[in-house]
Amino acid sequence: MALTARHDLSVWRNDDNAWEYQLKVRGADLTNAGLAMQVRQGPDRPGAPLIDLLGTTNGNAQGLRVAGVSTVDGLPETDLRIRINKSTLQGLPYLGGVGDPSPFEYALVLSGITRMVGKFIVLPHTYGSDGAPATRSVSGEGSSTGVPLAGATLTISGTETTVLNLDGADLLAPVVAQANEQAAVAKVITETLVGAPAATPIGGNANDLLANAPAGSTGASFDLLITATNTGQSFLETAPGFRRRIARDGGGNDTLAGDLPQGKIVTLTYSAGGGSFILTGPPRDVDGVDELLEPVKPLDPAKPWGTVTYANGGTGGRTTTTITKYVTVVGSSNAYPDYVEASRIPATVAAAALNDSFPGSGLVFEADNRSAPGAPMASMASQLDASAAFTAGNTAFVLTMFGMNDARTLFYHAQGGIMAQLAALEAGIRKVRAKGAEPVLNTIFPPDPRGSAIALDPNWFADTTDMGNGVSGATSEMNFPAYHAAPVSPQNHMEPRLNQLLEVRDWTGHNDPAKNRTGYKRIWHVNHLVRLLAARYNCALLDFEWASYRNAIETVTNLGAGLDTYYDSGNPLHPNMPLYDAAVTPVIKQWAAAVAAGRTDRRVFTGAA
Repeated sequence: MALTARHDLSVWRNDDNAWEYQLKVRGADLTNAGLAMQVRQGPDRPGAPLIDLLGTTNGNAQGLRVAGVSTVDGLPETDLRIRINKSTLQGLPYLGGVGDPSPFEYALVLSGITRMVGKFIVLPHTYGSDGAPATRSVSGEGSSTGVPLAGATLTISGTETTVLNLDGADLLAPVVAQANEQAAVAKVITETLVGAPAATPIGGNANDLLANAPAGSTGASFDLLITATNTGQSFLETAPGFRRRIARDGGGNDTLAGDLPQGKIVTLTYSAGGGSFILTGPPRDVDGVDELLEPVKPLDPAKPWGTVTYANGGTGGRTTTTITKYVTVVGSSNAYPDYVEASRIPATVAAAALNDSFPGSGLVFEADNRSAPGAPMASMASQLDASAAFTAGNTAFVLTMFGMNDARTLFYHAQGGIMAQLAALEAGIRKVRAKGAEPVLNTIFPPDPRGSAIALDPNWFADTTDMGNGVSGATSEMNFPAYHAAPVSPQNHMEPRLNQLLEVRDWTGHNDPAKNRTGYKRIWHVNHLVRLLAARYNCALLDFEWASYRNAIETVTNLGAGLDTYYDSGNPLHPNMPLYDAAVTPVIKQWAAAVAAGRTDRRVFTGAA
């Protein structure tokens, strides 16, 4: 059984104040416990740790401090603070290229037991980076880690179970929130580690239960955690097609309201002769359980069941009415010459992949395409307003298709330029989340590597100091963090004529010089800003640029006619459908699989294993 939770931490290197992280340790009073934490470049690295923290009672000192102990639901909860001085963080080495996060590893030990481990990531930053090494290469990967989190909850039950509950939204929140009863069940399950399988109400019906329990051998008994009080005769399903009534006694009498109280443990014994699970003894308090059997493992507690019916008098196969959620796609189409067909692909692929990932759940995803050929990101809000699914609150995910025209012309245009496009995307993220959906951002596709230049808008500017000459609409206050963070050209800031230049490099980290390909600094620059925006708002990112190189451009050995499959010579800006398919399909399928698995730790998707 697991003693240790895994959770990655991320910090800014150059903030003026010390970094302090709050960890609520539920189930333990650590007032007199031994506290220790070390940071190294990796596990089993010899020598002194890069950071070595011990317990302290001084709130202004570096170390591990118990800030207080309270009682929550009858259990002690320690407010543990991890504090690291600015000088210590600045003393850590820089790893990777310019703009890359520096990943280390940490271990947190409580009372001599390793309770939490993970990556300790020092994020790339604009502020205070004057003394950063200048000899590193410029990286194009971007960070898969968002801004530092506010805190987390570590739950300890006895000495053999540790569970980490992140204090924040997860990838499935838009779906789970639609089933309020199930969300409440999930909360009980995650916060009450009692060792018994949990009884999950199907479709919010407290009398119709589902549990990961024994299917039913005569005389077999097992404990069950009740997560919602029953209101009458109850049934329990322990395996597909195996559903039996719960009897309140050996006489076969029906269960009455309140026989299965929320938060209590009950013991059931299966009687094949009576065809029922029999309540054995009265319900017991959670605190009264002497022996922990197994960590709570609910059977799909987040399934948003629809109306449920059963065949064969209530004991046969289950049928559920479906709950329909939508994948809404906004933005442009990004492929040539079949612009309209291309615009439909992301929503169609995403809905199909999510349906494959949620079989039999009663949840069905449908495509809702709002993207249109040539539509700029500034039209995101109006596209969302035109979606009946989104305005009705039935959209679970909104996928952006940030367009080639955004990068080619609008991004550097004098009329708003970089601020207008990023601000539109930033406002779109807030609009999507305000409606209970989750935004998923994208990087754009690389243009034809055989081209010498991309068609440019005549009013292309990025650094407003170069605009001059009375240009109207100049955005003199470009204070968006990503604008100042992109490490494209420190000498020329983000002068687009530099960004337009071609560059031969390793775009995907293959470390094979034979696969190095030509690309545009300007397009990478735009994608880098989108990566930073995704990290800032902790959005999932579909990295179509990476997949385009890895799955298509890098596979071609004849860099002349061999690229005709992926680009039409008459349109060097947009890829053909084969490249579009090679990038879009695997990336979206990988994202859908992560959604189904609840992988909140993975936020950047490339389609690679």
